[in-house]
Amino acid sequence: MRYTDVFEHGIEIRRGEAKPARGLMRIATDQRPVHTGFIYEAVDSDGTSLNYRTMKLAMVQADHWARDYYEESDLRYCLRTAVYHLNRIIELYVAKRQEAARGNPSAHVVGFGGERRVYFEVDAFVGAARRIYEAINKLMWKHYAVPLGMTGRWRSITGAMRSDVVPDVFAQSLQQSWDDYGKLLGAYRDCIMHNVPLTDDGGPCFMVRLKDEQWGVTFPLPTNPETKSRNAFDNILPGQGIDALGYCHRVAAHMVALCEEAIALPAIVAHIANPRPIY
Repeated sequence: MRYTDVFEHGIEIRRGEAKPARGLMRIATDQRPVHTGFIYEAVDSDGTSLNYRTMKLAMVQADHWARDYYEESDLRYCLRTAVYHLNRIIELYVAKRQEAARGNPSAHVVGFGGERRVYFEVDAFVGAARRIYEAINKLMWKHYAVPLGMTGRWRSITGAMRSDVVPDVFAQSLQQSWDDYGKLLGAYRDCIMHNVPLTDDGGPCFMVRLKDEQWGVTFPLPTNPETKSRNAFDNILPGQGIDALGYCHRVAAHMVALCEEAIALPAIVAHIANPRPIY
């Protein structure tokens, strides 16, 4: 173990080294038990492990019928899938920055191509993260609609948001989450699935000299996937678009917190705490 923190743009800082450029968020660390097969553990802004929180979500601490908890386990599965792909993106960023920084370029921005694996993982991440909303939709239906005899199930997460049977506070959280994260996730997912990838086959990335003369790597995503046109995307030139690692980390941290809020609803807490006897 090297006792290393990873910050935005794939910057590794080992114990005893200078701090990264001001304003960069810590993304991951190897200074705690790693609850995956990866080198680093993804962490939230408060230092808590996203991997550990995901693994512990909605765990039933007693013998139980698996079918009684399909919706809860599906939510955990979707969340773990998203965090898995985040961990892959972290490692690919670190590796690319190490590779590119060895050249010690003198310019402020250097473009590279041919690194498609980050975009492969981003494609998978946005799909998994978007599915979390539908898993929440099914969970809300199970606990708040079925007991009232409702039929037909909401067709999408927007139905749960607008329903008068979901607790008001959580319905408001869902609406805010959808406005802040869900709409862009959906636009990315729809663009990839129905139109074009978020990049061309070249897999562009840039090495950028940040504050304090540190180098960071960025794989830009378009901010306008709703255009559904590669020619209209705004991630072609240096400084354009959204950095993939920073974006995926923010989404993953938010989705972990949102799922924890869902699982903490009283009806779901009671269901998890009182499994049906299997004997």
